[in-house]
Amino acid sequence: MPGATTLLLFLLAGAPAGHPVTAQESPVKEAAARPATPARLPWARGRSFATLDAYLAYLEQYNGPIDLPWWREIRPGVYEKMVRLPEGSREVVTRTQLERRWGFAPLR
Repeated sequence: MPGATTLLLFLLAGAPAGHPVTAQESPVKEAAARPATPARLPWARGRSFATLDAYLAYLEQYNGPIDLPWWREIRPGVYEKMVRLPEGSREVVTRTQLERRWGFAPLR
C-alpha cells in the first residue's frame, strides 16, 4: 500500500508512482514554437504550458483521477470547474476568462 511519501511524490511529479512519463507517452505536449506561460499556474506542479489547451489537458489527466480541480468544456468556449468536494462551488467561465486568468494568448 502506498505511503504518504509515495502520494506526495505522485502529486509533485504529476505521474503515477513508479512510472515516469516521457514526452511520447504524455498527451500534453508543449508547443516549442510558442513561448511558454509563467510557471505559476494552479496545480501545474511547477510546469509551464504553451497553450491553454495543453494546460487544461494536463489538469484533466493528472488532477481528475485524484479528485483535484480541473476544467471541462461543457459547450464550445465555456468551461466548468470540476470539483468533487461537497464544499466546492460551481464555477462556469468562458475560454477568454481562463486565458486572461492565467496569461495565455488568445486562440486565433
